[in-house]
Amino acid sequence: LFSAGRVDVVSILTPDHLHRTHTEAACAAGIQILLTKPIAPTLPDARSIVACAKKAGVHLMIHQEMRFRSIYPRARELIASGRLGEIAFIGITELCQYVREKFANAPWYATRESGRTMVTGSGVHQVDMIRWLCGNPVRKVTALGNRVGDLPYWHNKTIVALLEFEGLAGIGQLTFSYEGMP
Repeated sequence: LFSAGRVDVVSILTPDHLHRTHTEAACAAGIQILLTKPIAPTLPDARSIVACAKKAGVHLMIHQEMRFRSIYPRARELIASGRLGEIAFIGITELCQYVREKFANAPWYATRESGRTMVTGSGVHQVDMIRWLCGNPVRKVTALGNRVGDLPYWHNKTIVALLEFEGLAGIGQLTFSYEGMP
């Protein structure tokens, strides 16, 4: 399909460990890329994907769809306008009970070999969202996690992280749980 020259943009929605190979093929064909998150299961793969896109001169965008849900642009607008005052605290909690079905339907998702953790898988949306809402990079993270619960998973299933932002006195908190009940 790529070699036929009829593709302008590709959305890569494959398992994480295949992102590098599929992105490299799209770059070689000069095709613009919308890549599902996480960019890759390892930092070397992520760096390679970014370098490949730059070298090929193609646009690479990581799909962060939460930014386009109706409530979040309005929240960002309110924060940026100053109407809410100085940010003292901003928190996002995600109780991801839906992963039980996801793991059953796509077993690769929950394996150590996939490299996917709660933060790089489900939690990446909340990490992106809190950074986007604040408009400032994260300077420091302090986090704790545990594997409590009956869901078979190779990594932490509940994580709480406190964030300090550059240029903000306020504190951020992210809470993710595959075991937490709403």
